[in-house]
Amino acid sequence: MRRLNLLCFAGWLVCGVAGAETILVKNVTLIDGRGGAPLAGQSVLISNGFIQHVGSVEASSSDQLVDGEGKYLIPGLWDMHVHWQSAPGLDAEALLPLFIANGVTGVRLMWGVPEQFDWRARIGAGQLLGPRMIIASNIIDGGDKPYWPGSVGVTTPEEGRQAVRTYAAQGADFIKVYSQLSRDNFFAIADEARRLGIPFAGHVASRVSVEEASDAGQRSIEHLDGLGLALSS
Repeated sequence: MRRLNLLCFAGWLVCGVAGAETILVKNVTLIDGRGGAPLAGQSVLISNGFIQHVGSVEASSSDQLVDGEGKYLIPGLWDMHVHWQSAPGLDAEALLPLFIANGVTGVRLMWGVPEQFDWRARIGAGQLLGPRMIIASNIIDGGDKPYWPGSVGVTTPEEGRQAVRTYAAQGADFIKVYSQLSRDNFFAIADEARRLGIPFAGHVASRVSVEEASDAGQRSIEHLDGLGLALSS
């Protein structure tokens, strides 16, 4: 199988090719990600971090030229379920550029920890190379002993509501719910998230049906938890 040479729209934007304000990619085969046929011989003009024009573009004296002949240009990819944080012997920050190197220019981090918010701020400021980040809250689980060490266990509806308020104030993009939540605590979290206007997503609690979770506003069901039971006779 012939290896394809892939270039990535947003990868250039994050990397900032040679620090150029305007970048012109010439004679590249464009895959637009919307199901259309590949378009050969295209030019793409990027200015100040935004794609300005696709098609026939003449170079100017201010353009950083990139020869795309024999290569393919695609939109940046998103990985929608990522666990990426430092651990003993693992410097997760040092490995962030691997996302960009593989064309993944956006990630949805499913267990929010403080270092990720620091990464996001530094990436936005151009101080660190890495993808755009959508960051969950800490995992909110049920009981005195949540399944994962480091996540938070709630034992009452008010504890669940307080956890939502805490993580919303800390800047989480959504609340992460987990499997051991009781029905009362799950629906309290759902209600508080709705009241504050912050999405919630994650596992379907084992005491809650998929239909109930959807009706309560859960945005996504990770790993399709509970779906097999919901579709079974």
